[in-house]
Amino acid sequence: MDGKLYIQPERSTAASIKMFLRSTLTRSIHMLFTEPIVGLFSLYVAFNFALQYAFFAAFAYVFESVYGFGLGAQGLSFLGVGVGCLIGFAILVLNNIYIYKPRVARWRAEQARKRERTERKHGLRGERRAVRAVAQRPSRHRWR
Repeated sequence: MDGKLYIQPERSTAASIKMFLRSTLTRSIHMLFTEPIVGLFSLYVAFNFALQYAFFAAFAYVFESVYGFGLGAQGLSFLGVGVGCLIGFAILVLNNIYIYKPRVARWRAEQARKRERTERKHGLRGERRAVRAVAQRPSRHRWR
């Protein structure tokens, strides 16, 4: 760096939105075709969406043609899917509250104890404060 402060020019809201959308779209499309894991995962998700769409489209047809359901009964046949989604959501929320959050709290407490032991053993308290100061206020500290 030459020690000068560079400030980006002010942009209008429309220009900012246009630049944001262009950069987001081009990055994602570039990654889709150049990163194999992104492309394969996108294919996997597309396949799952296609299966779900085919399932929901065929649901009404099967119940009408095979079982002779009327329009009202076909709509009622979707209630099972809705109830299953609600039960699954409730299980996820309960899992988050009663299993995941306590584990995260225990892990964080353990990490804090380890950090304190390391700081006491090696006397790193001052260095940690210096790093935090530089990270919080980078404009005041210039590395040359």
